[in-house]
Amino acid sequence: MRICGIIAEYNPFHNGHLYQLQEAKKVSRADHIIVIMSGMFTQRGEPALVDKFARARMALEGGADMVLELPVGYALQPAEYFAMGATRILEGLGVVDYLCYGTEASDPKAQALILDYVQYFSKDDAAIKPFIRQGVAYPEACILAYQEQLKDRAPELIPYLDVLRKPNAILEVSYLSALKRLSSSIKPLPIPRISVDYHDTEIRGEISSATSIRKGIFESQSWQQAVPESTLAILSESFR
Repeated sequence: MRICGIIAEYNPFHNGHLYQLQEAKKVSRADHIIVIMSGMFTQRGEPALVDKFARARMALEGGADMVLELPVGYALQPAEYFAMGATRILEGLGVVDYLCYGTEASDPKAQALILDYVQYFSKDDAAIKPFIRQGVAYPEACILAYQEQLKDRAPELIPYLDVLRKPNAILEVSYLSALKRLSSSIKPLPIPRISVDYHDTEIRGEISSATSIRKGIFESQSWQQAVPESTLAILSESFR
């Protein structure tokens, strides 16, 4: 039996999430999908659109087999701790074979850069300090320090550095780092994002970001085409 894990907020569960879940099952050939989902609050510190029970139902209706809550102490943390908390739960279950996540690194060289970043770059490296002294924010200082390392070691990867600034890639780095720190046997399974960016604020059709869907709901715009019928039914029930 093969088990695939997904870490998510589903705020709300939309067609892009449905695509990822279906692709995860197909690519991993998993028999079951386990989702680790944040509860009443999202990583940004905001209350979720609807409660955790409604969002868990969305996931189950979308094809997940089990939904477990990510404790709020991890759910509200920056990517590194958010990822470690969720990954530790999957590892602790002792049955998970794959961790599936969305990525902006669809190009093989961009994916190679992310793997290299996790493998060779230490965030305790003294190379970061000069950039910090210049007033560069810590995440960007890490990327600039890594760029310096690449100049001699793998200059062909430098054109792909910008992927490290993308929201899903930041989480991907955190997931891979967590798996490494846990010496986990869980295999990473990146699924390229399609059609829209994570922070896209406009509805783009049937595949749109959760950000744009929430904006559409709050501003009474058309958003219904971007979610499965099961999600639409649950949201309609929740908004009564």
